[in-house]
Amino acid sequence: MLYIYCLIRFIGTFFTNKIYSYFVVTIALFTYPMRGSELVIRENSYGLVDLKESIYVHSNPNDVSECREWPHEDDVWTPLNSALLNGRFTALAYWYKIDLKNFAENQYLVFDNPQIDLVDVYFVKDSKLIKHVRSGDALVFDKREIKIPNYYFSLPQDNYTCYFRITKDSNFSFNLKIASLKYLTEERHHNSLFFGIYFGVLFVLIFFNYFVYLYVKEKFLLNYIFYLSSILFFTASYGGYSFECLWPNKPVYNIFFPSYGALIPISIALFVLSLLKTKTILPRLTRGVYLFILIFIVGIMSNFYSYAVSSAIIQYFSLIFTGYLILVGIQSHRKGNMVAKFFLCSWSLYLSCLIIFIIHHNGLIVSNEFTRNAIIYGSFVEAISLSFVSAYRLKISRIEKDEALSKLKIYQSELEQSEIMNSLGKMSAGICHKINNSIQISGGNISIIDRNLSFLKKYFDSIDLKFDNANDTLKKLITYRLEIEKNEIFKELSNSLLKVQEGINRTAEITNGLKYFSKSDADRSVMRTQINRDISSMILLQRTLLPGSIKVDLDLGKLPVIHCKAKDLNQSFLSVFETAVSAIRDKPLPNKGVIKVKTQLENDCILISFEDDGVPMDQEVVKNVFKPFQLNRIVGNKGLGLSMAYTIVRDHGGDILVKSMEGGGSIFTIVLPLK
Repeated sequence: MLYIYCLIRFIGTFFTNKIYSYFVVTIALFTYPMRGSELVIRENSYGLVDLKESIYVHSNPNDVSECREWPHEDDVWTPLNSALLNGRFTALAYWYKIDLKNFAENQYLVFDNPQIDLVDVYFVKDSKLIKHVRSGDALVFDKREIKIPNYYFSLPQDNYTCYFRITKDSNFSFNLKIASLKYLTEERHHNSLFFGIYFGVLFVLIFFNYFVYLYVKEKFLLNYIFYLSSILFFTASYGGYSFECLWPNKPVYNIFFPSYGALIPISIALFVLSLLKTKTILPRLTRGVYLFILIFIVGIMSNFYSYAVSSAIIQYFSLIFTGYLILVGIQSHRKGNMVAKFFLCSWSLYLSCLIIFIIHHNGLIVSNEFTRNAIIYGSFVEAISLSFVSAYRLKISRIEKDEALSKLKIYQSELEQSEIMNSLGKMSAGICHKINNSIQISGGNISIIDRNLSFLKKYFDSIDLKFDNANDTLKKLITYRLEIEKNEIFKELSNSLLKVQEGINRTAEITNGLKYFSKSDADRSVMRTQINRDISSMILLQRTLLPGSIKVDLDLGKLPVIHCKAKDLNQSFLSVFETAVSAIRDKPLPNKGVIKVKTQLENDCILISFEDDGVPMDQEVVKNVFKPFQLNRIVGNKGLGLSMAYTIVRDHGGDILVKSMEGGGSIFTIVLPLK
C-alpha cells in the first residue's frame, strides 16, 4: 500500500487538483480489496509476523456484543497502521479482526498487556464459529490457555477470520503479536531475566536498608523501605506476577490495581518528608505534601466504587505530585540542605520516565520497549540512586549526631559539675552552721574567761599595793578571795576552757572530715582509700544537714583498703544518701525516719547499702531511676544525682541494685568488686 500511495502522489504532481482527485478515488476503489487480503503465515514462520495494516478495528464498538451479530460490510472496519492497540478512557469494549491464512504450527496470538479485564477471541470461517477462547484479569488464572501473565491464544492452521473483543475500564496501549511458541518462549525468557534482576535488586535494597535501620534507627530509612516495597508490589502487579503468584484464584484483587499504584506516591511523600526534614524548614510545602497524601487516600477509597475514576485520580495527581516534589527539593536546597541536591538529580530522572509512561499509556507517543516499560526503568534507576542519597543522608546525620553528642557531653559535664556544686553548697551551708555554733560557744566562754581574768587581775594588783596599811590591804585581799570563791571563777574557767577546746576539736573534726571526703589534697585520680572512713566522713558531714527527726544508723563492717577514684565514689555515696533523705522528707508529717547505712565484704565484693523507710518507689520509677533527668525522688535540681552515681560505679566495674519494699522505703546497694 505504501508503494501505491507514493505512486499516486508522484502521478498527482502532473495533473490539476480536480483531475488528481478523480484519479486518487479511482485508484483507491481498485486497490481497496487489497486491504482486505488475508494475512499469510508461512509454514516455517518463526519470529514475529508483521501485522501492519492487517488489523482492523470496528468503528462503533458498542453496536454489538457477540461475534454472530457482526455486519460483515467492510465499511465498518478501519485498518490500523501498526500492531499497537489503543483504547481510550471508556468502559466500552473494543472489537478487532484479522483475516488469517495460517500454514504453520504452534503459532500464537499474544496480547502484551497483563492488565486486560476481559478478552474474547473468536475464530470464524464461512460465518461459522470454529473456536472461542476467553481470558482476562476478571477470571481465575487457571482458566488461561497458557498460564503466564500475558495472554497467549493458539492459532488454528486454516483460513479464517480472527475476531477479538477487549474490555478494560481505563486507557490501554500495547502491541499485538503473532509468533511461534519457541520465539515467544525465548522472548519471555529474556523478560523474566530482566524482571528477575529487577526484583532481586529491590529485595537486596529492602533487606539491606532494613538491617541498616535496625542499627541506626533513622525514620527515613523505614519510609524508604516502605517506598521500595511499594515499587516492588506495584511492578509485580503491573507485570501480572502478583496475580500469578499471590492470588491466582482471587481475581477480585486485580480491581485494586490503581490503589497499588497509589502506595508509591504516598510512600515517597513520607520518605521525602523525613529525608529532607521539611517539617522544620518548609512547613507550608509540607502541608501541601499532606494534602496530596489525602488525595491519594481518596483515590484508594474511590477504587472500591469505580476503577476508572480511581485510576484517573491517582494517575494524573501522581504526575502533578512528582513535579511538586521537585519544587520541595529546590526549596529545601535553597535552605542549605545538601541532601536535596542529590535527591533532585535522582527524582528528575524518575519524573521524566513517569511522564513518558503516562503519555504512552494514553497512546500519545510511539510504543516501543522503552516507552512501554519507562516506569520500570525509571523506578529501577531511581531506587538505586536514592540508596546513595540515603547513604549520604546517613553520613550527614552521623556528622550532626557526633557534633550534637560532643555538645551534649560538654553540657552534661557542666550539669554534673553544677550538680556537684549544688550538693557541696548544701553541705557547706550545714558545715558553716556547725562551725558558727562552735565559734559562738568558744566566743561565749572566752568572754567568761575574760571577765574572770579581770577579777584575778584586780587581786594581783592589790598584792602590789604598798603595805603602809597592812591590815586594810589584807582585808581587801581576803574580800577578793572570798568573792572569787563565791563566783566559782576557777570552776568557770576550767569549764570554759573545756568548751573552747571542744568547739575547736569539733571544728577540726568537721574540717578534717570535709578534707578527707573531698580528697582535696589528692594529686591523683586513682588512690588508696578506706571505704568505711569515707562513709563515716560523709555521715559526719551530712548530720549537719539532717533535721532531728531523721536518724542515721551506721553499721560498718571490716573492709580492706582499695584503690579507686575516691572523689568520684564519694560523690556517688553522697547522691544515694541524699536520695534516701529525700524519700523520708516526702513522707507525711512529721517526716520522721531512719536511714541504715551498712558496709560488708561478700564474695570479693564490697557492699554498701542505704536503707530508708521513706516513700516507696513503684516499678516504673525503679526501672528508670538511673536515667538522666528523672526527677522522681532524684536529688538535685538537674535530675542527675543517681545517673551520675550509677555511671561512676559502673566505671569501677560495679553496679547499683535497687529494691523497693512493700511496707515502705527502698534499699540501694552499691556493689564494688575488689579487683
